[in-house]
Amino acid sequence: MRKIKILIFFLLSFYVSLSILSNNIYELKKETKRLNLLSKVYNKNFTYTDIYGIPVICYHHIVSDNWESKEKNIFHLTKNQFQMQINWLKENGYATITLNEFNKYLNKESVKLPEKPILITFDDGRKNFFTNAKPVLDSAQYKAVLFIYPNPININHDSFLTWQQIQTLYNEGHDIQSHTYTHPLLDRMSLSSQSKEFQLSKKTIEQKLNSNVQWLAYPFGAYNADTKNELKKADYEGAFTVFSGSNFPGEDKYSLKRILITSNLSISNLKNKIMTSNLSFLSIEPEEGSNIYDKKVIRVKLEKNLEFNNLRVEAGSDFVYNNLPAFFNYNKNTGDLTVLLSRPKKSRVVLTVFYKNIDGLVSQNTILYSSFKPPFIS
Repeated sequence: MRKIKILIFFLLSFYVSLSILSNNIYELKKETKRLNLLSKVYNKNFTYTDIYGIPVICYHHIVSDNWESKEKNIFHLTKNQFQMQINWLKENGYATITLNEFNKYLNKESVKLPEKPILITFDDGRKNFFTNAKPVLDSAQYKAVLFIYPNPININHDSFLTWQQIQTLYNEGHDIQSHTYTHPLLDRMSLSSQSKEFQLSKKTIEQKLNSNVQWLAYPFGAYNADTKNELKKADYEGAFTVFSGSNFPGEDKYSLKRILITSNLSISNLKNKIMTSNLSFLSIEPEEGSNIYDKKVIRVKLEKNLEFNNLRVEAGSDFVYNNLPAFFNYNKNTGDLTVLLSRPKKSRVVLTVFYKNIDGLVSQNTILYSSFKPPFIS
């Protein structure tokens, strides 16, 4: 009986491995076919990044497989879940790059990239990165970007990395960047308060590590029309949102896309999120980040001659929940997209537009608005 159980287990394992391999081969053929078709149509060689850009993945907590806590939420992934996702990336040819390489790509500068480049980021600076995420990344020879906020680290909060651990990570090639100083909701802050957050975080990290901090990840993904200007004044090169999508040269470097990883995200959904393209917004009215509390219409200029039935618009009040279909109209002769909004019930509106091409490739883009009268913090 024991031998039969072992044989059944072996056969099942072989079947699962074969299924995964077959699916990977299918996806590779699909990618190759798409690249060859585009190259033939436009008479030029297309690369993977020409179509999919550079995706950026955003993690928060990687906990042990048997971890249980009242604090557990959708941003807590088990080490096994994380291992499976990293394995999939590795098996499908993805390789991590540095922020410097990423920036050169965005600036259209000469840079040698792997065929499938990717950035893996972690927000907050939790201690479980060192104990659970780092070993998995090390085994894949991957490096990460950690966006940390120094306030809890300075007071030796027991769930956050220590400066000694952060120094070790930095010495090993992981990048350490800013997540502000105290992790506030930036869109509820005055200009001076936002500026202090950016400057103090940058100064603290640079002094502790003798490094150069040029990038920021928005806490809670929140910002307003003033935030980007304050970041530029504080000598930041760019900033990352939690809007899903990929990143291409020439785009706004202070609204960079990231794929927000949650515990309920399957490998299939992760693949779909990574293998998306960018939908160009030629103009936006009102301006992104502005307050639309009393507005009911948003106008976006898209490319002309898109198929109406292949467009989808979603509006929500945050970045994970409540994203529902929105009423819209699209004029293919002018490229004008008009979106009708009901009065927002929360403090911000997230508007995402999707378009599915004839070969199944999904392109998307997102706009963030405020929708409240800010109780400014001094």
